[in-house]
Amino acid sequence: MRNFRRRKFCRFTVEKIHHIDYKDIVLLKNYITENGKIVPSRITGNPGEQINVKPGYARNFLFPNHLAITASQENIKYFEYNRKQLEKKLKHEESCNMTDEVDLASQSEEEFRQYSLSRHQAYALPINGRCYNCEETTSGNFCCVECREDWEKRKYFERQKKVD
Repeated sequence: MRNFRRRKFCRFTVEKIHHIDYKDIVLLKNYITENGKIVPSRITGNPGEQINVKPGYARNFLFPNHLAITASQENIKYFEYNRKQLEKKLKHEESCNMTDEVDLASQSEEEFRQYSLSRHQAYALPINGRCYNCEETTSGNFCCVECREDWEKRKYFERQKKVD
């Protein structure tokens, strides 16, 4: 019988804490060993940050576990290029989300109901915008993309009514 071993994770990366105050004992009490040294595998810096470590630590732990790369000019340029690409992608996704909200706001509720009714009558589906197989849950278990879109639009109009 195998014993269950709990997976280790760093609380600081999960909570997206970028600045760690190393003098705050309450914050770091779980990460300090009995002899007072901070456990290095837990706190090695933030992604994209250049830090100085001893050569043996880098050679024997960080490089083999793919936790760090050397800070050569080529690697820095490559990393910055990847960072810029990621930022462009995030900005594009945000702009797409904003245009979807504008499209929903420009479409009146009556137009949406007429469109939903005509499409679902063609497929012999219920008027409320869901297929018989769909479940109206927060996890979004829908049988087709159209039903999910209808559900999102209905929720949008309900939120607008609450605001007004």
